[in-house]
Amino acid sequence: MPKFAPQTKTFLIITALVCTVAITGFAFVVRTALSSRDAYRKELAAYEGLSVRASANESERDILRSATDDLHKIDAGFAHAKAIVDVIQEFEELGDRAGVTANIASVQTGEQSDGLGALELELVVDGSWQRIMQTVRLVEEGTFFTTIERVGIGQGGGGNARWRAVLLLSIPLVP
Repeated sequence: MPKFAPQTKTFLIITALVCTVAITGFAFVVRTALSSRDAYRKELAAYEGLSVRASANESERDILRSATDDLHKIDAGFAHAKAIVDVIQEFEELGDRAGVTANIASVQTGEQSDGLGALELELVVDGSWQRIMQTVRLVEEGTFFTTIERVGIGQGGGGNARWRAVLLLSIPLVP
């Protein structure tokens, strides 16, 4: 084995100690960084999970809001037995909106082919051809799920250009 001077031995021992401390310190820093990274990844995954759940919850709330709105629209399409007078008034007001005279000639309750109750109205409309057609369009596009069972249109008497339409309407009726 080669002989070293005492100063060289001291230098080598100090160098070995410094290298050992540096390697140990580096290993500690790397291990701490890796464990911090793992903890960060876990926190990030948890946050993303919460974010996804919050997004899903918001989507579910939007679906419920939309379904509620749809249910209100559907419910509004049926005539309610307790509000038949309101239904009649709404159809008579169609005449005002279309610029014609509209009157309910008869009201009956019956049953539709699907077994639901039905409110049957006979709506008599007097006015010009265009205004009567506008009234028919308003009935078709109205709030209620109205079925026009029959339409009869003829010219009014007296030689004027007035027309008369008789519409037999059926609306689903719920108690």
